[in-house]
Amino acid sequence: MSISKLEYPNGYPDRLRANGRSLDNKFTSDERLFLRIHRISPNTEKPEFSDIRCPDLSVNRSKYSDPEDVLWSKFVYLVDWGIGSLTVGQATFGLPSGDGVVIDFKVEHDPVAASNEAPENFSHCEIRAYKLGQRRPKVSNALKSEFRQRIAEAVEVLQAPATF
Repeated sequence: MSISKLEYPNGYPDRLRANGRSLDNKFTSDERLFLRIHRISPNTEKPEFSDIRCPDLSVNRSKYSDPEDVLWSKFVYLVDWGIGSLTVGQATFGLPSGDGVVIDFKVEHDPVAASNEAPENFSHCEIRAYKLGQRRPKVSNALKSEFRQRIAEAVEVLQAPATF
């Protein structure tokens, strides 16, 4: 994996800083979400299922960022990674669990506060799992597979990753 510490393009984008803005969990179904793509499946030309985290998939929202902003990782820019996009509507759905209760996947605004490990990222969100209104940090392997497939199929590849 190639990592560049080159300035992007004129340093870390100011649009990713909070700049006094408050938490914003108001989404429209057509708002775009951007995610990093590590690998593309040669069979589907979509992101590799195993690279899609479930739950708590990290994305940036288009309301506060541009697609390439998602390539910032900590204080470096991941020049060899790809960029994908899907809508909030595509990322918000329910899947039946093994016990018959639906697991709801929802997009939540989760800004990253500045620290020694990472710069702030006001646009950061996560696609999280909920069961009966309670956040689930883990889901079954069957649900993970179904979530990953559904997300991968929805993703529009905006920039393919470089071959590793």
